[in-house]
Amino acid sequence: MNPITVDLIPKKRSRRSQIISEIRDLATNLYVAMSFLPILAFLSLFGILYFYNIQIKDESLKIIGEIDGVEKQVDLDKKAEMEAFSGRLDALKFLLDNHTRNSKVFKLVEDLTHKRASFNAFEFGAEDGSLIMSGVTENYKTLGEQIIAFERSKDVSDLSITNVNLEFGGEVVFTVSFKVNESIYK
Repeated sequence: MNPITVDLIPKKRSRRSQIISEIRDLATNLYVAMSFLPILAFLSLFGILYFYNIQIKDESLKIIGEIDGVEKQVDLDKKAEMEAFSGRLDALKFLLDNHTRNSKVFKLVEDLTHKRASFNAFEFGAEDGSLIMSGVTENYKTLGEQIIAFERSKDVSDLSITNVNLEFGGEVVFTVSFKVNESIYK
């Protein structure tokens, strides 16, 4: 058997051997360094995504807060709208409750109005039965006949004719006011 000999004292290498060794070391270092690049890229990407996720959560919380605020505002708007609607319903109920009184007043005016007279404004005071109307007749004769119709009615009192004017077309414009008998409107 051949004995194995090991020499522990380094021998001087040749220049060429040194250059090859340095190139091998450099390549090994380069491979090691390049093997860390994917790890660094992954860690960089993870960090970017982590902070981006935090930013998205903050933005989503802001948006949720804004949505809640808008929903509360809509709820307040709906509440105000419902209160206004309720008020209108109350007014309508009052009108419908008092409609029967006024219907009889309209019927009285319809029965007493001359066929060649018309009224374009109507104001009725349900508390005291006062009625004020603006009207138009085709001439003074028709106005006189209208006044006689009001005077002859047992349901009319305190008759007053004011603001009588003759228009260019020959029509007579006037305002009539009187009190309606309580049996008509109460």
